[in-house]
This record gives sequence, C-alpha cells and structure tokens, in this order.
Amino acid sequence: MATFEEHIEGLTKVDITASTVPSQTELSTYLVDGLIDCVNKMITLKPQELSKFSKTTNAVDSVEKKGSVLSVLREHDSQTILRVCTPIHPSLRYEATDVNSLHYRSKYNPGYYERDGLIICVPEASGSGNNDIVVTQVHYDTGLINSDNYQAGVVENFPLEYENLIALYAAAMVCNAKANDIHNNMPTNPIAPLSPDFTIESVTLPTLPTFIPPKLDINYLDISSSITREDFEKADKAMAFFDKKISTYDKIYEQENSQYQAELEVFKSDLDKLTKDSDRKTQVEATEYKSELEKYAGEITLFQAEIQEKIAQYKWYVAQYISFMQQYNDAIGIGAVSKKQQEQRQQSRGEE
Repeated sequence: MATFEEHIEGLTKVDITASTVPSQTELSTYLVDGLIDCVNKMITLKPQELSKFSKTTNAVDSVEKKGSVLSVLREHDSQTILRVCTPIHPSLRYEATDVNSLHYRSKYNPGYYERDGLIICVPEASGSGNNDIVVTQVHYDTGLINSDNYQAGVVENFPLEYENLIALYAAAMVCNAKANDIHNNMPTNPIAPLSPDFTIESVTLPTLPTFIPPKLDINYLDISSSITREDFEKADKAMAFFDKKISTYDKIYEQENSQYQAELEVFKSDLDKLTKDSDRKTQVEATEYKSELEKYAGEITLFQAEIQEKIAQYKWYVAQYISFMQQYNDAIGIGAVSKKQQEQRQQSRGEE
C-alpha cells in the first residue's frame, strides 16, 4: 500500500526527503492543514456529512473540545441510560449545583458548559457508578504524517472516500513550495571581468563593451496572492500576462546579447591591433583578458539558459498548484457554489 508521501510524489513528480524543499516534515504539516481545511469546508457546505467526521469520547471528568459539538450526554448510573445535557453559561456552573437555585441541574436534566477548552457536565461526571460524560464532536487527526498509508482508512475519524482530497491539497502545497523556492533562488547575473592595468605609452585602449541583461520585471506577488485567495480565474490571467512578459523579455535579451557580441568582436579586433607592437608582458595580459572575456560570454549564455529553465519550472509548478486546488475545491463543491453565486450576482444586476 502506498503512503501519502509516495502518492503525492507521483502526483507532483517531486522527490521528497528530510532535506528537500519541501521536506517530509513540511509535507506532514500540509497533510494536517489539508485535513483541517477539508473537514471545515465539508461540514459547512455539506452538513449532512458531518457525522462522518465526528468522534465520541467518554470521560470521568471532562472532555477536551476539538471541534463543533454534535451532542453532550451524561450517563445516569448506567452505561445504557444516557441523559441529554443542554448548554449553560459557565458563570452559572455553581448555581447549577445548588438544589435551591432555579438553575439547578440534576441527573435527570444535566447540563454542560465550556471553559478553558474543556467540556464539563453538571452534575459532574464521576469515575464510579457509570456517570461518564459522553461527547460527540467534530474531530481533527492532527497526528497525520507523510508516511501514513494512503487510501487505507488510517486517518482517524475521516471517511476513506475523502482521503484523496487530503492528498490533492498537500500536492498543491508541495507545488506552491517549489514555485516559491524557485522564485527566491533565481540565478544571479554574471560579473564582467576587470580590465587589466595596461601600461602602453601613447596608446588609447578601446572601450570595453558591457552586457547589461534586461530587467525581468515580473510581479510574482500578483500570482501568489490570487492563489492564496483561491481566485484561480485571476491567477490564470496573471499567468497569461506572465507569459507575455517572458516573451518580451526574450526578445529584448536577444537584441541586447546580439549587440553585445558584435561590440565584443570589434573590441577584440581593436585589442589585437594594439598588442601586436606592444611588449611581451602586455601581450600576455591581453591574451589572459581575452580568455576571461570569452569565459564571461559563456557565463552569460549559461545564465540565460538557467533563467529560461527556472521560469519554465516556476510556471509548471504554479499551473500544477492551480490544477490540484481546482480539483480539490470542485470535489468539495466550492466550484459549484462559486458558480451559483456568480449567477445570482448576474441576475441581481439584471433586475436592477
């Protein structure tokens, strides 16, 4: 049986280890985040599915609150006799124990209140005589990790039919992490070699041409913010504009590079003429300098290739992120809700 990590690696084509970006620890966090997000959206959009994400806990004192409470019961001297606890305000917790108070609660009409993250019943649950508090509430498996088996029902109190949604959410986060890592680690421009200090009397050296690569003026934040808001339509438009920017950048780069190469050839030719009659030391320096210039030209070509590769990778991971999140939201039903809201807005405009 494949693990979540193996399944997500298959979806994203990303090898995940303890030291990669993202790491296995980060993947486990994505899985937990995906589970919490899925549960919250499911119980909001499909309340009829709420019971599939619930867990019932018995306790002899109190129960820690994990999520939305479905029911609170109290045993009445028997595991089979369960009385419904109705909510009371925490400030009335003493009044609920006073037999002379209008707020008194007995074993026949118990109550419960929430305080400090706990659910507590009145009368208090007891460790003897079968008087437990029994709480059914929405549960989140925050112990889910990347090495858990996928589609094996290993996620606690989570239906097997929805485990693929956790994987889709985590796969989207993996692609987003890869895209951000590429954005934050773009290759740097190569540095031109310094001109040697030639000492040649009555000789003026030719002007060294300088290659200045065009600025890649792309606002990645527009894409990232649209993705964060799950506005995939706007993200697609931002990606289309991104492609136009890249196309323009490529054209300008080729023009600048062609001009630089032409100027460099002229510079080399002029330098050759000047060194023919110069002393040996100058000839050696000029030869070494030409070698450094050729190396610099190679670094420029390599820089351009790396830039193109990084841009292609960035675009691919962003596109994968959008695709996985759209699949995730469509499966939950968010896509249908958004479409319905859009139709309602259009109808409202028409009525106006």
